[in-house]
Amino acid sequence: MKKGAVAAVNRSMSERDYFSLFGLSPSFDIDLPDLEKRYFAIQREFHPDRMIGKSTQERTLTISRSMEVNAGYETLKSPLKRAKYLLTVNGIKEADIKPSNALLMEIMELREALAEAESKETLAKLEADNTNSAAKIVVQLSSAFKEKNLPLAAELVTRLSYVTKIADEIRIKKSGIAQ
Repeated sequence: MKKGAVAAVNRSMSERDYFSLFGLSPSFDIDLPDLEKRYFAIQREFHPDRMIGKSTQERTLTISRSMEVNAGYETLKSPLKRAKYLLTVNGIKEADIKPSNALLMEIMELREALAEAESKETLAKLEADNTNSAAKIVVQLSSAFKEKNLPLAAELVTRLSYVTKIADEIRIKKSGIAQ
């Protein structure tokens, strides 16, 4: 990695800006294979194994940097985490986002359908519907961020959070149904 890139990593780590850390513009739409390449390039530079024989201070700093790189990568590679991060960068705290009554009713109905599901086929249908719903929300999030419609993006992040939780619940229930 070139000295300028290392300086950018050092600078962005102190600012906790994950987009700058990876040399990306703040955007919901990112090229995931490119992010992965950047991640591995940075990780090679700051990997703790490269610090053998260095001072304790240098090792500690490198471990801290490596952890920050990992955290940034985990945040940016996930559409939900990336969207939450973008909202935070734009001054919208997750705790300030409240789900609509309609969304709460929709999620309650999904949970009821999941509770009543007793066959692999029914769960597969619920899972497919939920996966389609998540994909549509990601497309809508992309548009909302492009249009700088942060209130809509916040609403969609809440919706995606619930859909993601439902996906986890479906996986758990599927594992409990006899194969």
